[in-house]
Amino acid sequence: MPTESMDKIAFITLIALIIAVESLPKHLPIVRKSISDYENDVVLQHKSQA
Repeated sequence: MPTESMDKIAFITLIALIIAVESLPKHLPIVRKSISDYENDVVLQHKSQA
């Protein structure tokens, strides 16, 4: 059960991050880059756990 809720939290967080990145203005490439790098790390961690 704990891992199931953690997966749900990670998934919701990832969606929130994606929405945040998509809604950021295009003139913030550095912020967008660092957030997308973080997203990639989260996705890789999530895949390696599965």
